[in-house]
Amino acid sequence: MKKLLILLLLPALISCGNDQKSKTDVEKTSQTDSLKTEKEKEFKILDSKNISQDSLWVPFKSDLAEFSEEKYNELKPFILEKNIPEIQSAIKNGKLTYTELSLFYLHRIRQFDRENELSLNSVVSLNRNLLEEAKEKDKKLNNSEKNDLFVTFRY
Repeated sequence: MKKLLILLLLPALISCGNDQKSKTDVEKTSQTDSLKTEKEKEFKILDSKNISQDSLWVPFKSDLAEFSEEKYNELKPFILEKNIPEIQSAIKNGKLTYTELSLFYLHRIRQFDRENELSLNSVVSLNRNLLEEAKEKDKKLNNSEKNDLFVTFRY
């Protein structure tokens, strides 16, 4: 009878011990989360001292001012979750330009990386010539299409 009673009480005793471990684990996790939050705050302060929003976004200010949330949402189906050949095809077919692609990602970087409470702060530099280079590629693409048409009709 004593053996049976011990066998019945043993799981209860074991589970009580596990409850103590769980409380300790929860306290440790809470302390770890607090430390992470403090370190994140310290990093944000350090990051904000080294990277000013102005220096990062000045070259794109006027172009991004004209790039609306509506335009961003309009371009999503041609860019998000697409591979490079699919994006190249959209550009070749005139559904997307290099400039739009660049503005789309600049908008997205600013939206998710910098201008929110949980900002990632993963971008420390942007190519100041990005939009000029994109516009140049768009011009070359348009000129090559015109030349292709001329060559096609010439024969």
